[in-house]
Amino acid sequence: MNKLQVIVATLAAVGLAGAALAEDLSQEKVEQAIKYRKNVMTTMGGEVGTAIGRLRDGFDYGPSLEAVAAGLVANTQDIPALFPEGTDFGDTDATAEVWSDAQGFADKAQQAKDAAAAFSEAVSSGDKAAIMGAFKDLGDACKGCHEAYRKN
Repeated sequence: MNKLQVIVATLAAVGLAGAALAEDLSQEKVEQAIKYRKNVMTTMGGEVGTAIGRLRDGFDYGPSLEAVAAGLVANTQDIPALFPEGTDFGDTDATAEVWSDAQGFADKAQQAKDAAAAFSEAVSSGDKAAIMGAFKDLGDACKGCHEAYRKN
């Protein structure tokens, strides 16, 4: 297992462990669960922004594109688990449809997961055209979910 695979496996394990804990929420943990969800989503936004900095703006410092792609793969592993029952109120940008249309939401989350994996594969290939195409597809997947399931 190479270093990048170890990083991805570790991030995925941490994310899944957190998701498992979120499923059994007590009422006093609801706000913390929402905050946790927002932190994960903010992290993904930062990863996308870092990828833009590398791909469009040509920055060659900070996390490598491989590390960014690995982070996106890890953070998209189980997006629906970030939205456990009982976290549908309070300080959240999620629409009620996340819970009332759970299958539609899961389908959109799967599209993001698949797009993140394809982006990571493209990055590993080193093919600039493939990387750019896969990154566009990832952005489209994220946008599709946000348009359907996010306020604002």
